[in-house]
Amino acid sequence: QRQDEPREPGKDGTLEKRRLQDRHAYGFGNALPTSKAPPGHWLPEASVPSVPASAEQRSQRAQETLAADIVGSVRERQQELASVEETLTKMERGPPVWRHRDIAKMNSLQKRRMDLRNGITRDVKDLEKFIELTN
Repeated sequence: QRQDEPREPGKDGTLEKRRLQDRHAYGFGNALPTSKAPPGHWLPEASVPSVPASAEQRSQRAQETLAADIVGSVRERQQELASVEETLTKMERGPPVWRHRDIAKMNSLQKRRMDLRNGITRDVKDLEKFIELTN
């Protein structure tokens, strides 16, 4: 109700206003003049408003997401490594490679294989360290 509107006779909004202020004072601490709680007193758990997700829950979800990302990265690199090794095996079993283009491709694949192996090793170490720190 707006302040410039006339109130019903006999109805005082002060009581309702104080009740609403007391009910919503928890989130702002006990510094509000309408808070009935003595200084240093916390409201019981039943009167604490529900929070969608606590900081601990958000942190737990972030940790799970990070671990899943690392595991996903390892899987992707393992799949790519298998593909690279298969291609290299076919090239090595085939006829001798004399053309410069084929030699360059083999060198490139060997370098990629080494990069993938190093990446997998690095990710596994990161995951082990992450698990160690979160336990």
